[in-house]
Amino acid sequence: MDFKNLDDTTRKLMEQEIQSDIDSDSYYKSKLLTPSGLANWPSLLLDAAAHGTDQTLASAIANFFVPMETYVRNGKTHTRKVASNANERLAEGEFNAYYIRALCLRSMGEGNDTVKVYRAKQVSHARSESEMKIGTNVEASALLQDLRSNIGFDSALGIPAGPNSGLSVKL
Repeated sequence: MDFKNLDDTTRKLMEQEIQSDIDSDSYYKSKLLTPSGLANWPSLLLDAAAHGTDQTLASAIANFFVPMETYVRNGKTHTRKVASNANERLAEGEFNAYYIRALCLRSMGEGNDTVKVYRAKQVSHARSESEMKIGTNVEASALLQDLRSNIGFDSALGIPAGPNSGLSVKL
């Protein structure tokens, strides 16, 4: 993803947000990670925020996924192979969420009330809901609270708009 404002200031704020979640044990714990993956996840996330990207995080966690997952459909439990890009989806989603949280903090600290939604990753089939959000200004404090309260892939404001949406924010 193309993170427009990923610099030392943003990275420090990302680290603070991640560490806060680690301290309160409120960070996202994917059920697809192995026990070793879950144990290493917080430090790998912190390292990516300090020195890497969503891509370096995806590479770091690539070997920490279970081969099969269970899910329930129509009241029946099924199993299936874990998607080959599960590491990329997890890394991208979580790195982007902490990046957005950091930009909200940064924006408010610089006296701005909003951040602007943009497409940070090109996608082959853009969702119409995502397309409508591009270019809009979002209240930084509301978005920050939304992402802090809704850990994982689903946020109330829909930014980012689910896995692989390609949306992020900029100052």
